[in-house]
Amino acid sequence: MKYVKEKKRTFFSILKGIIHWIHHLNKNKKKSKISIFELGLNYHVPSSTIFSRNLYKYGSWEAKETNWIIKNFYNLESANFVDVGANFGWYTCIFSQLARHNGKVIAIEPSPDNLKYLENNIQENDLKNVLLEKVAVGEKEENLLLYKALNSNPGAHSLIKDTPLQSKEDITYPVKVKSLDSILFNVNKINLMKMDIEGYEIAALKGGLETLKRVENLLIEFSPHLWINPLDEAIEFFKILTDSGLQPHTIENNCLKRFDKADMDELFKRLIKIERSDFRISFFQRDFIFSRT
Repeated sequence: MKYVKEKKRTFFSILKGIIHWIHHLNKNKKKSKISIFELGLNYHVPSSTIFSRNLYKYGSWEAKETNWIIKNFYNLESANFVDVGANFGWYTCIFSQLARHNGKVIAIEPSPDNLKYLENNIQENDLKNVLLEKVAVGEKEENLLLYKALNSNPGAHSLIKDTPLQSKEDITYPVKVKSLDSILFNVNKINLMKMDIEGYEIAALKGGLETLKRVENLLIEFSPHLWINPLDEAIEFFKILTDSGLQPHTIENNCLKRFDKADMDELFKRLIKIERSDFRISFFQRDFIFSRT
């Protein structure tokens, strides 16, 4: 396993982008199979989406986060991983290789269309250590509606209504919601959990307070533009995690950089006058790594 390519605009990436666009013109081509040689993995993804475009054009997805994971977990003899919001399985497949034979991966995904690709990719890559939970995560067990996103970005399906990327067709999927504590009660140690569930992270964290005590590292998306009260919910987001003994970091040059109190205060200050309806708040969307070390 090697580091994946960073997202850089080159002559070859432009050429690949043109080829992808030509493939997009073929309306009968519903999915694409793309090999990522650095990882030794094959991915089936829906055609004409942000996933197929990035994998085909750049040969990677979220390269900065992926390379940090490879750097820090490749040499472990075994590890346990949890992929919350597994989507088509980019991280699930990588986690499976890093977990080795003695570790395991729990992949959690509620969307029926994403599950089709996730299960296909698990089978395609012959992954034997992945346990699949076909549910959404929240604070408690219940049944909710998952709001379908635009066809171009099926990773943006959300339990939150009226997000910027929600489909104009107003399509919903009924899904079962479970808490992380109920799903992961028998996992003693989680070396890395990744969570990307389109603004529903706080509810998921509240339902996983016991689980968080056993998490060593958490890669989580921070999406205040999807929240009704961005400032209040941002404060709650950080409090839940720091109270669990996890400290926030960003990734710079493939290393963790502490996101300290001054950084947090500046972030909160900029959120004070921003409303959810102001789409510019998407500028604040980022990934954090909360680490116990």
